[in-house]
Amino acid sequence: MNYRLINEDVVYAEIYKTKLEGLHKELKSANELEYRDIRINEFYEYNRFVIFPDHTIAMCSKARFSSDEFIRIFKVLFNLNCPNYAVNVDINYRRDDYDIFDIINSFDKMVAVTIKKLRKSNPNPRPTFEKIEKFLEKEQTDEYSAQFISDQNSKYGLTRDHDSHIMSAISLSDEGYGQSIIKGIRGVEQVVINTKDKIIQANVNKADKDKIQDFVGTITKKFSKYIRFDH
Repeated sequence: MNYRLINEDVVYAEIYKTKLEGLHKELKSANELEYRDIRINEFYEYNRFVIFPDHTIAMCSKARFSSDEFIRIFKVLFNLNCPNYAVNVDINYRRDDYDIFDIINSFDKMVAVTIKKLRKSNPNPRPTFEKIEKFLEKEQTDEYSAQFISDQNSKYGLTRDHDSHIMSAISLSDEGYGQSIIKGIRGVEQVVINTKDKIIQANVNKADKDKIQDFVGTITKKFSKYIRFDH
């Protein structure tokens, strides 16, 4: 990983990804002309990112180095570089702020909910998280996935009570601590909501690798309304 301090609050950095190549011959002893096989890693792709003063991270997402991969690798590197500190890093996607409960309440009925990789919030849980987080704590569960299905011909479908297990899990995933896929019926229309679609993202023009200030400026302009600079 390579990084540069842009100013006292903003950090620009790059994480590199390699792929394993085949074995290559390396001269082990010049006197005896003895060789040994070594494996050489070849550069594959890199991901550029910016860390802002409120700990917001804006990262690139590419076919060969996705944002999901970035999060996984960043967490590994962080833990490797902080072995003597009692601290863990957790990265969650920021999402656009629309009320998912309002959309669900507009359904005639909710017929299916899929919950993927749900985990407890940190550090400030909302009241709507309480039902599912108590369940996770009681079951000593670090990650939870589930599927809830109602017959599409049923009169009411799945419960939409805000204090229910299902709605609590949806609320937690909507805040970025997992993913939920919700299917509802509205008239003759079937509506599908995927909380992953709410991830805040934007297209950014390609900037030359050596023009770091241009890249940081573009990223800052694109996402300024989501960043607190007075943190």
